[in-house]
Amino acid sequence: MFTTGVLSSIYASMLVPSDYAQAALMSSGIINGIAIYLKSYSLTMVSSKLVGTIAAQLIFIPAAYYVAWFAEWINKRGRCAAEPRSYHIAGGIPAE
Repeated sequence: MFTTGVLSSIYASMLVPSDYAQAALMSSGIINGIAIYLKSYSLTMVSSKLVGTIAAQLIFIPAAYYVAWFAEWINKRGRCAAEPRSYHIAGGIPAE
């Protein structure tokens, strides 16, 4: 990204009138400032992904036990969507 800042300023000096070429050449810091911000931002993103992955590994097994318990609880209450239900033809009312 820092190389892009220098090359962009050189190319910008060719795009502007010759009166502004020197200012364009000296303005690579604009792009470099954005590069520093993006670099720190990308470091934050990588760090958060690493922390998130570690946290996910820590809660994986307890979460699986919770889902298994919840599935058993739903099944005991008789509201499991996997259980077949017969419906009356008219109105969609469950048959008793």
